[in-house]
Amino acid sequence: MSIAFTAIGEGKPLLILHGLYGTGRNWQSVASALSNDYQVFLIDLPNHGSSIWTSEISYEDFSSHLSNFIIEQGLSDPIILGHSLGGKVAMFIALQNPHLVDRLIVVDIAPVNYNSDDQLKVINALSTINIKQIKTRSEADNLLSDNILDPLLRGFLLQNLIRDGDNYDWRCNLKGLKNGMNNIVKFPEIGKEIVFNYPTLFIKGSKSDYILPIYKKKISNLFPCNSFIEIEDAGHWPHIDNKDKVVEAIINFLE
Repeated sequence: MSIAFTAIGEGKPLLILHGLYGTGRNWQSVASALSNDYQVFLIDLPNHGSSIWTSEISYEDFSSHLSNFIIEQGLSDPIILGHSLGGKVAMFIALQNPHLVDRLIVVDIAPVNYNSDDQLKVINALSTINIKQIKTRSEADNLLSDNILDPLLRGFLLQNLIRDGDNYDWRCNLKGLKNGMNNIVKFPEIGKEIVFNYPTLFIKGSKSDYILPIYKKKISNLFPCNSFIEIEDAGHWPHIDNKDKVVEAIINFLE
């Protein structure tokens, strides 16, 4: 199977798709809070975690692998929750294969094109580290700190650094992600007649600028049955900054 995952709980299936450079386990605490009522699938997206690395990185390719996963697992009317990159993947799956998705939850991202500068800065910083010469994780952190000042962001990124025998290696496809970054920061063109006409919740961090007011028209055109909630004191990772409020918003929406 091309998609690595962990499933917890019982009930209606709910897939969680993480953000760029992440893995399914980033959402473990949220999944645990939902597992009494839902069977939650913590997915590693292609080119991340333990999932397949692909030669092409595009939303069409992400959607193909995830749609096949839903079919192979025999999941009936799953709910899909996606954050950042995972939110774009979730939206594209829902638009292309609405028969596979019951409801949609999109966390701090919109179906628009973003500037690639910040993401290229991150991936260039990761790519310049000669990990074959790294002996400790703290050594990698020190090298990364020259270009990435935020220690929390460095800690998140360095979760991708894993032991490979006596050396370290990356468990995300850095080269592929770098080559595919122009596709990742964009959102594919969608035909005017294509919409996802089922309930969709957009969760925004109050301190984040990933969902701006000017994006609301595009969102409503593609997802007419939408609702919005803003999580106070939260940035682009609201499930980290204010997990309880995110869980509350999800439960209220699904009930």
